[in-house]
Amino acid sequence: MIFKGSDIIARQKLKLKGRCSNNQAEQLAIQKTLEEIELLNRHSISPLTAITYTDSRVSLDSLHNPNNHAFLEVEIRKKVASLERSEWRIIFLWVKAHAGIYGNEIADRLAKEAARSEGTKYAFARITKSTIYQEAEEETRRKWQSEWKTSQKSCRNQTLLSHSPGQTKIQNKTHPKNNSCVHWARDDEGIPASVSPEGRSDV
Repeated sequence: MIFKGSDIIARQKLKLKGRCSNNQAEQLAIQKTLEEIELLNRHSISPLTAITYTDSRVSLDSLHNPNNHAFLEVEIRKKVASLERSEWRIIFLWVKAHAGIYGNEIADRLAKEAARSEGTKYAFARITKSTIYQEAEEETRRKWQSEWKTSQKSCRNQTLLSHSPGQTKIQNKTHPKNNSCVHWARDDEGIPASVSPEGRSDV
């Protein structure tokens, strides 16, 4: 959304795919705003200064971090450089969210309307690496927990041999690293040993 003075001269409602992050939504809004600024009639604006307000500190920090090369940050930097070559001055400022600031409140309302709209085409669908890693980690954890429960049930169904003279006492437990049943044995001298399902043993 773009103001010229107190008048709204451009606005958009953009919808992102559900797996996109809030930071991506903020950055996409910045990118689209800069694209709209580039289309404005520069002869009707003096001085050529555009102030972009956002309530996302994370987005601003990312833009100013030269080591951050995420897609939207790179695209925003390119657009800023292009505008500055055309003698625009681009300024980024942070505003507090949900503080009754007129433009910010309208932007939030438009964002909610876009998110709830049915049949609207997605304006952005790229997923961050951090989201992919997080989803992969959660999926791995779910599978691990499922296999862990299965292996515990399997172990509980095995018979524990009672200890008697000249006999090794064997107790079945679940290995915390590979989710397999490990047979823990203690010989007559009290020395613990483990035997894996593959037949390997350790003392």
